[in-house]
Amino acid sequence: MREGDAPKPTKEQKERSAMTTEEWNTYFSGHWNFAASAPAH
Repeated sequence: MREGDAPKPTKEQKERSAMTTEEWNTYFSGHWNFAASAPAH
């Protein structure tokens, strides 16, 4: 393995780390709130 290569997760690890749609919305909804941004000039 080269220096800097991340280990590949196993199929089991991927399945256990998967998020539900509700979890995804909870964690990422705040990242896409552009309502308070200044208008473009």
